[in-house]
Order: sequence, then structure tokens, then C-alpha cells
Amino acid sequence: MLAHLRERWFLLALVAVLVAGMAWPDAVSPFTQRLPREAVVAFVMLLMALPMEARAMWNAARRPGAAWLGTLVNAGIAPPLGWLASQVLPVELAIGVVVAVVVPCTLAAATGFTRGGGGNDAVAILVTTITNLACFLTIPLWLRLLFDERGTEAGAIDYSALMLQLALLVVAPIAAAQLARQRRPIAAWATRHKAMLSEIAQAGILCMVLVGAVGCGQKLQELGDNSVLV
Repeated sequence: MLAHLRERWFLLALVAVLVAGMAWPDAVSPFTQRLPREAVVAFVMLLMALPMEARAMWNAARRPGAAWLGTLVNAGIAPPLGWLASQVLPVELAIGVVVAVVVPCTLAAATGFTRGGGGNDAVAILVTTITNLACFLTIPLWLRLLFDERGTEAGAIDYSALMLQLALLVVAPIAAAQLARQRRPIAAWATRHKAMLSEIAQAGILCMVLVGAVGCGQKLQELGDNSVLV
């Protein structure tokens, strides 16, 4: 039983974080307000990229069909499909769906589910690397296109600032991690402690989910129980 719970600790913690943040936002907000959000995001990206072996990605790149197919689905097909699904939702929920489908998958989730399903995690790593490195271009592009189509205030978003922020928080940590792996002791340590680094990164992801859950809980309090979906 304990082994079963240990294997699924992240999903259990995710549920707990969502419930705590949305049900008791006022009690949790003092913690989230002190959380250095941008530093946590950059640190998570660094930890997720540090165990990535260039050789494994190269082996996957030698037969790139599966990787490019995954990249196409993630960055090219999912956004318009998500936009289509959002058309039947209220504007507030529709915006959330659009944002969710334009962001790339995290390395922890991609490799974890791929390994669990018996797939090729090198392909998952390559897809995640490509989509995360390109996200500073693809996310602003899709947001501008899909928000304009939805009729929301796309002009309220500073796309230049968004591209710069994504480059600093996503691309730069991944590049720094791969540069650090050029030192053999660091690469060997990161590969040896891949599971530990993944768990620390998942803890960072939970912190950011808690920030979003608190914001959602506060928004729901403002709207009131009878007007949440009106």
C-alpha cells in the first residue's frame, strides 16, 4: 500500500494542492505571496533539463518521425482543437482552455507518463526539448491568433515582454543545464540522481499550481457561488 502511494505521490499532492488553494485561498495566500515565482519556474526548468542526455536525444533525432509528429501535435494541432472546444464555454473558462493548450508539456510529465506506458522516453525528451525551446515564439503567436479569434482583448498582452520572459525562464535554464552537462562530473551526477531531481522539480511544479489554485479560489470568492459560470 505504501509503495503504491509513493508511486502516485505527485497526483495525490496535486489534488491536495488544488483543493487547499481553491477552498482556503485566504489561509494559503501568505505563502504564495512570498513565493519567488519566476525563480521557481526557472529552477524547475533547470532541474528538468539537467538529467537530459544529449546522446539519448541524438539517438531519437536520427529517426525523427515520432519526435516531429509529437511536436506537431503539441505545438500545431492541440491549440486550434482547444480553441474549438472553448467556443462552447464562457469567456473566462475559454481563455483558460486556450492558455492550457498552447503551453508545451513539462519534461516531468512527458517522461513520467511515457515511461509508465512503456514508450520511448528519449522521444518524449526530444519533443519536450523542442517545444519548450520554441515556446517563446509559439505561445505568443498562438495567443495572439486565438485570443483575437475569440474576441478577447489580445491587445492587453505585451507579446514582446512575454517572449522575453519565456526566453529567460524556459530557454535560458534549459541551455544552462545542457552547458553544465558538458562537465563530466556534473553530467554523471545528474544522470545518477535523475529521480531525485525529478521529484524536486515536481515539488516546484506543485508550488506554482498552488499559486494558480489560490488565484482561482480568490476569483471564485469574488464572483460568488451563483455567478461562477454565468
